[in-house]
Amino acid sequence: MAGTNGGDGGAVGRACVTGGVPPLAFALCIAGPVAFAAINIWTRLHDQPGLAGRAWEVVTWEASSAAATIVLLPVVARIVRKATGALPAIGAALAWHVAGLLAFFGLHVGSFVLLRVAVYASMGSRYRFGGLGAWIYEFPKDGVSYLILAAIMSAALLRPRAATPAATRARQPPVISIREGTRTHYARPDEILAVSSAGNYVEWHLEDGRKPLTRASLAAVHTQLAPLGFVRTHRSWLVNRRRITAIAATRSGDHQLTLAGGITVPGSRRYAAAFEVPQREPAGA
Repeated sequence: MAGTNGGDGGAVGRACVTGGVPPLAFALCIAGPVAFAAINIWTRLHDQPGLAGRAWEVVTWEASSAAATIVLLPVVARIVRKATGALPAIGAALAWHVAGLLAFFGLHVGSFVLLRVAVYASMGSRYRFGGLGAWIYEFPKDGVSYLILAAIMSAALLRPRAATPAATRARQPPVISIREGTRTHYARPDEILAVSSAGNYVEWHLEDGRKPLTRASLAAVHTQLAPLGFVRTHRSWLVNRRRITAIAATRSGDHQLTLAGGITVPGSRRYAAAFEVPQREPAGA
């Protein structure tokens, strides 16, 4: 795991808890279903006085849906992170969102049905979902819910990438701490050439030849380092864009990138737009 001096050492740990989505955005995604359920409960009981004697059912319907949504937020967050990580490959990002929508729909409906069955049984009653027609009825609603959640999470994940180069340099921490077991390595952002996936670990390729190995996912490290100018060049590689010195096309249509010090890394055509050669600053700037 890695962190920056000055209190950000738990960035990767927090990313694991919220699926890589910034905490504020994740909290907003929790507050939404809770508020929506409360409003629906009040509206139904106010507009349909006949339901007053069945208030527990109204509460069960709305609360079970909200609870199922909240439980699934880490799953949605990880899918959204995969989709944003696939950019600028639009097709791959859309494929992740389609898969995410279908997974959210099936798990959400299945979860709230199980919750309602349990509550109804405890009240000495029986809950009937309604078969295929009920599934068709729920799909558009779940589609809208997924789109709202994905939009909030995507906006939060992509916001650092929209920062100007000057603002990014101003925010750069002086040192990145990389914890390898009981040993901690320190490196400035410009001294980190690349990070590669190694099973359940990632390997850090430092300018001085060190290659510390830490237990973390490449996606979590990408979330931490993206604001510092690191980009995905391959599903298994994350590269410091400022340290790319050459790009060569291969016969397969992919690329081979050369970094400072002569290190070569693969560049997939899916990520080609992300690793264009950066404009060098004039000498003395």
